[in-house]
Amino acid sequence: MSLQGTPYSQDMETQPLVALPMGIVRFLRMVRDYLRDHPHLNRLQEGEAHSDRLMVWAVIATLEDYNLSPPPIRVAFEQIPKLTLLYGVVAFLLESEAILATRNSLQYTDGQISVNLDKAPQLLNMASMMKSYYTQQRDRHKISLNAMRAFGKIESEYAIANSLWGVL
Repeated sequence: MSLQGTPYSQDMETQPLVALPMGIVRFLRMVRDYLRDHPHLNRLQEGEAHSDRLMVWAVIATLEDYNLSPPPIRVAFEQIPKLTLLYGVVAFLLESEAILATRNSLQYTDGQISVNLDKAPQLLNMASMMKSYYTQQRDRHKISLNAMRAFGKIESEYAIANSLWGVL
């Protein structure tokens, strides 16, 4: 199927997303607050830097990454620690913004005056930092989930001895 004839309009970006669970809506507000992505704070551009659709896509991409990374433990949105999810979503959003910044970079020199409007390296650096935080948190959480599912509970062997002592 070719995408050439696919209709697209700016309205698709600004239409409100409906039928999202309230937990995801609250989480998206938390992400927007963390990024400080509010119209009154964006002095160089009008409106918000990230559309709701892009933010939902980042949540889906982070969930997919979380569930596909080893060990293969599939979890739902509600089961992932929100700080871990926040780091992953922010990393995806910053990478997306870096792609746009790379495409729209500008270098201009006129005599002694030089202007460089290239934010991509800074954005990629921040995205890399967030991705690193996300990966560390994801791996720790998945290791603990894997251990809990394998053993039921993680307790000391003294707990077994103490419970037997009460039976004898």
